[in-house]
Amino acid sequence: MIRKEIYVFLLAYNLLRSLMWSAGTTYTTPPLRLSLQGTRHHLINFLPKLLAAHSTKRLQI
Repeated sequence: MIRKEIYVFLLAYNLLRSLMWSAGTTYTTPPLRLSLQGTRHHLINFLPKLLAAHSTKRLQI
């Protein structure tokens, strides 16, 4: 059970880092200048809005 929790933690960490890398390269900001906690905070705040949007609106977001 502990092993699964560690795998989930590593998966979440890597997903956040890949999101940071994608945002950094898209907006010409060095990805290493972005904060992991800031990215997590923005994702948590944005996720309900993304899930509430219709499928056509999601593509625009």
